[in-house]
Amino acid sequence: MPWFEIHNITKKYNEIEALKDISYSFDKKILGIIGPNGAGKSTLIGIIEGLIMPTNGEIKIFGKSSIRDYLYIHSVAGFIPEKPAFYQCTYVRDFFNQLIYNFNINENNVKRIINKFKIEYLMNKKLLQLSNGEAQIIWIVASLLNSKKLIVMDEPYSNLDYWKINKLMDILKQEIISSDLRVIITTHRIDEIVDFADEILFIKNGKKFFSESIDHIMNKNKVISIFSRNVKSISQFLNDKGIENKIDGSKINLELSNKNISAIYSMPYDIIKSIIKIEFINIDNILKGNDL
Repeated sequence: MPWFEIHNITKKYNEIEALKDISYSFDKKILGIIGPNGAGKSTLIGIIEGLIMPTNGEIKIFGKSSIRDYLYIHSVAGFIPEKPAFYQCTYVRDFFNQLIYNFNINENNVKRIINKFKIEYLMNKKLLQLSNGEAQIIWIVASLLNSKKLIVMDEPYSNLDYWKINKLMDILKQEIISSDLRVIITTHRIDEIVDFADEILFIKNGKKFFSESIDHIMNKNKVISIFSRNVKSISQFLNDKGIENKIDGSKINLELSNKNISAIYSMPYDIIKSIIKIEFINIDNILKGNDL
């Protein structure tokens, strides 16, 4: 049974249609909603939160309407905005103590999560002293502790650097998998959620463009893409190993296999240091020519 259902959702602002008759249902654990800026992601999140009234249609979460039952949804869900807002003069340690007291949260679990996310060093800071990225992590941790059934994350990593995103996603996924929580996360960066979500819903210009499970995407797009400042040397190295490859600008594509992966690991250092990044799926195929 799907726990998240979108039924013919349309939202108009005067003559502008931000969402256009979207229908979709989801029954797994973690849903990634992606799309370019202006696709309608934040409008959709606003309807999920009960803050925006759709022009037509309805969204149901755990069988409850986001319009009529928004109080119930807010009682079981944590919402993580792109820019969190706090009582700025509160110390971080007091913020977590308030969570423990107000929501009857287990103190040992709070200590465990704080330790796991390695944010003990922030406890003696005031919230107004935190960087945007630190504030974002505090909000994510608080939502993880306080949410009973669902966490909704709207562009949660916009204030975080690449390394913090990867580490945070790994810890967050561990916590979610070991719990009964469900997650909806929006982003315009598919690489931020391809190892995190169970399924992707892609929207563009307010319309549902496609939806696919991550397993299906990974199986269908088994291509290694190597981005490098020295594609010719890498291509020659692969050719010497008997591996077919194709140069596309600053990118080299080759079919995914154990032989290919072993060859990449055996590259000499002078070639490796020219590599900018490696993708183990073909992002272009997934996006079907749509840039994010």
